[in-house]
Amino acid sequence: MVAMASSIEGGKKDRARLDVQGHRGARSVWPENTIPGFEYATALGVTTLEMDVVVLESGEVLVSHEPWLNPSICAAPDGRALSMDSLVGLYKMPVSEIQRCDCGSLGNEKFPAQQRVPAFKPTLNQVVAAVSRVERPIGSQPVRYNIEIKFDPLQVGCLYPNASVAANTVLAEVRRLNLIQRTTVQSFSAEVMEAVQLEGTGVATAWLMEEALDVEEALGLLSFCPDIYSPQHMLLTAEQVVRAHELGVKVLPWTVNDADRMSELMEWGVDGLITDDPALAMGLVSAKAPGH
Repeated sequence: MVAMASSIEGGKKDRARLDVQGHRGARSVWPENTIPGFEYATALGVTTLEMDVVVLESGEVLVSHEPWLNPSICAAPDGRALSMDSLVGLYKMPVSEIQRCDCGSLGNEKFPAQQRVPAFKPTLNQVVAAVSRVERPIGSQPVRYNIEIKFDPLQVGCLYPNASVAANTVLAEVRRLNLIQRTTVQSFSAEVMEAVQLEGTGVATAWLMEEALDVEEALGLLSFCPDIYSPQHMLLTAEQVVRAHELGVKVLPWTVNDADRMSELMEWGVDGLITDDPALAMGLVSAKAPGH
């Protein structure tokens, strides 16, 4: 219990440095994984933009949560409605065709306040170019990137390249964009994580977890120790935060959208929060910072 008290006290002292990550940009306000959302979160002052990417057969790194067109938020290139019965895969599609699909005007029923605006799935390069033109709040550091590589070994050649190609393609693009020092690469796939580590670029790594495992069990699924342990927030306990820190690993839970839960996690001393509502998280950080 002494160690836990120490960790919680440390969390209070370090709140000003809490890594607030805009999940898929700012999904509560703007269409997910789109330039308007990333621009909004950047201007807001988030520490990090969290996003998903899929690697296409062409070698392009596309920002998208699914490797297909999600019928609930996207229309077909010709504007017609899509169906879950016949999903349109992205892997073999030209980027020019993918970007004819409107993935913003339908809104998102999970986020009724989300703006309904025409939006397309951008490449990583397009996101970085757009964000570089956004004015940050005074005193803010350059925004960081947390890039989740999506992968399913059962869909290689159909929806994804193999894990090594996916990892190396993303890392090559991050290197080309001169973002190695400002990027974390994360995945639920141990195969992808091992490929990222093997590449040896020095990029930070985050191990995503959605299973109810102890910290040691979760980290033991990898052959190396990642920089960040990133579990689903309801699986996290105060004891696990302490243990991860004892092992030298940061803790960034996902996806936290409730103010009370955010406050609880901050009391436990987490190193950051991944949230669809970064304005809410930043307001809490500001309110709880020393001097307030």
